[in-house]
Amino acid sequence: MSTLCIGRNKEKQEFRDVLDKLISSDSNESNSNYRRIFLFDGYGGTGKTTLLKKLQEITTEEKYAGQINSIFIDWQEEKNKNIRLRLGTENIQPTTILDIVFEKFSKSFDLYKDCFKKYEENKTLLQKTREKIEKAEESSIELKQLNLNQLEWYIYYQPEELLAPELSDGINKLVKEQHKSLVIFFDTYEIIGSRKCEDAVRSVIRGTNETIIWVIAGRFNLAKNTWRNEEVKLALFDILEKELKNHSADKKAEAANSDIVKAAIKSLAGYDPGLEVKQLIKFLWPLEKKHSDRFVRETAVRELGNMTDSNVSKEILLRAVEPIVQTLRKDDISQVRDAAKESLQQIYFVLDPIYKDKLNSPELPPEFILAKNTWERENSKEEEVNKFYQNILPSEVKLASNKSQMAELLTKFLHNHKDLDVRAAVARELGQQGSPAADTAIQKLIDALDYSNKNSDRYLREEAAKALSKLTPRVNIVDALNKSNRQDVISSVRQAAEEALESIAGKDNSIGKRAQRYLDLMDPGKRQPQETSVENSIITLETLSNIGNLSDEQVDKLIEAAQIVGNHPEPKFINDATQKLIKVLENKKQDPSVVAAVANSLGKIGNFPALECLLSKLEDIKSGDRVARQFVVTGLGNLQSKLSQEGQNAKLETVIDTLIDMWRNDAISSVLNAVEPAIREIYKTTSNSIAYRALKRYPDYEKEDVAEFYEEFFKEFPLN
Repeated sequence: MSTLCIGRNKEKQEFRDVLDKLISSDSNESNSNYRRIFLFDGYGGTGKTTLLKKLQEITTEEKYAGQINSIFIDWQEEKNKNIRLRLGTENIQPTTILDIVFEKFSKSFDLYKDCFKKYEENKTLLQKTREKIEKAEESSIELKQLNLNQLEWYIYYQPEELLAPELSDGINKLVKEQHKSLVIFFDTYEIIGSRKCEDAVRSVIRGTNETIIWVIAGRFNLAKNTWRNEEVKLALFDILEKELKNHSADKKAEAANSDIVKAAIKSLAGYDPGLEVKQLIKFLWPLEKKHSDRFVRETAVRELGNMTDSNVSKEILLRAVEPIVQTLRKDDISQVRDAAKESLQQIYFVLDPIYKDKLNSPELPPEFILAKNTWERENSKEEEVNKFYQNILPSEVKLASNKSQMAELLTKFLHNHKDLDVRAAVARELGQQGSPAADTAIQKLIDALDYSNKNSDRYLREEAAKALSKLTPRVNIVDALNKSNRQDVISSVRQAAEEALESIAGKDNSIGKRAQRYLDLMDPGKRQPQETSVENSIITLETLSNIGNLSDEQVDKLIEAAQIVGNHPEPKFINDATQKLIKVLENKKQDPSVVAAVANSLGKIGNFPALECLLSKLEDIKSGDRVARQFVVTGLGNLQSKLSQEGQNAKLETVIDTLIDMWRNDAISSVLNAVEPAIREIYKTTSNSIAYRALKRYPDYEKEDVAEFYEEFFKEFPLN
């Protein structure tokens, strides 16, 4: 039965005219003058799919049957079947689109194997290259040791550049072998309408010959995409310039503006690379003026690396090196640093073939040396890092006549050398010298470990933590390591500090016990409180709530009291317990572990008066102790979820906006990991649209397990 298609007679007639020319005797002339691409756009429900089905039906009419083949790809149907299309439009990879087109041909035509042989070979090469690199990364093998050839590197970094032309050639060969023209239909094209995917599709279309017709339908005007519109381009640059000059003081407005800026940055990819680089660098460099929003910085640094997809000059790439390297070394947010590392890799692997034969030349650009040294430092094994640091130690150190003189020189260089890599090398050497020779450098190592020290970076702080673990344990060492473990924004530094504490905690003395106590307080909720009544616990909370500098014993008592009233929220004590817990939190000098325990209990009790207190406390501790922030976030999420179940939503949007701000910009992963389930729990009880958008926007949907989890989650909890 024919599909009902009312109207559209003009489009159908134009389509028939093209088919007539396709089957005419002169259709294979190179100058064939007929339309090869049909584009249809419009809102959902305006009949695009119906029209495409009707046009495909026309190809089967007696006049054209036996002379024209067709293939129909509905990208919405493909999305329903393929999780790789359910990652969000911007996260879909061009190779996914090419593979789906190839698979469609392989299922529709018997001759596909011979025609698409080259495509399959390159697809296999890409898969094997990816496997080699993944195994190397898992085994901490340097990528340069893999000895990949030029084609392997090329297909790894720009797979669509090789695969798209081979797909075109395969389609052309198929048409020739079949002795039939071909019409390819794409429906719901907006699903794959990102710039990078459309570039790949356009490359395939350009590579197919004049006997192949493309019919494409989507919700947007495909001939006027923003990245090809000069007026839009100028408007986007204007957005970026205004954003760089003036950040909004309003957090909610700033978050919205930042999303616009992020979109503008991504849309500008593909314009004049020189101008784009100049704009992008301003979001990252100099560091003291970097953009406050981590998504903007992450997008900016990622696009700097994506320049390698365009034929940009080496001068433009060199200009991007220092901002990328400094972002990699010093940005607070791990996702931004990870994006910087990926971008540095892309740029270094483009520059390396250009300069590798000029390594001893005085004309070698310093930017390339910086890229090379940083990349090798980032991807070296421990013994190679040690060799790297040994090579850059000042010569005076190596000429020292004894350990005492060497320690004195090392301490001096640790304090005042301008090169942070040299200072990191010095810190490592002090650790290797050990006690007692290096004990005189303890305070300088503690200073280097301090995150608030602007004349430091993550490499130096990590080496300082490791060095301190090898020296004579002291109270100031343990306290400094604990502070680093709880406050440093860099996970590798925190890990080094925690491992140092663990090594000290194994000692059977007062310093060892102090270190163990610090480790136990990382999760106050796991501590086992002594048996006592709720009434006595409330008295303890009141008695100790206003003391400024608590002793260790008093801290332990407050934590135990908070745990008991939180674990036993008896109705007759709820109001009194809530008031006393709030009073403890209102103490501005309160111990962070106490803050964590109290916030956890307030979340369990679920009493409305605690809401304002937790919001205020979260504002007070936006930087500093991560354990306190983590538990306040969790407590706030639990509290609002309980209140929403009772219909108490007076502060709902304030709570959600506060948590979203933390999700966007908190530097520490354990805090971010607490925010996501907090918002999720609130959404489950409220179906709030702001929480919904956050859960659609901020999780890492590029990870397959995350995408699958949220697909099931939103099936169970759809937005009402």
